[in-house]
Amino acid sequence: MQNKGLIKFFAILFALVCVYQLTFTFKANQIEKEAKSFASKFPKEIQTQKEVSYLDSLAKSKEKVFFGVLMKMLEIINYKKDLTLKEEST
Repeated sequence: MQNKGLIKFFAILFALVCVYQLTFTFKANQIEKEAKSFASKFPKEIQTQKEVSYLDSLAKSKEKVFFGVLMKMLEIINYKKDLTLKEEST
């Protein structure tokens, strides 16, 4: 039982790292919702295209959005959206 403090330290550290990682997920989901609301203004046939172009424009802007992190996380989301768009068109 001598290492009880060490175990608590690592448990708290692990919890903090998990929360930190989840904040990026929440921010990415928020930006995806913004893209969907932007795309909803257009006809249904081109909404997916507009959503992808919205995310693509954010990814290319090099704007720091969250905790000083560039929009690299949106590039991953955009890649997934592109794959979805290609699957829908076939």
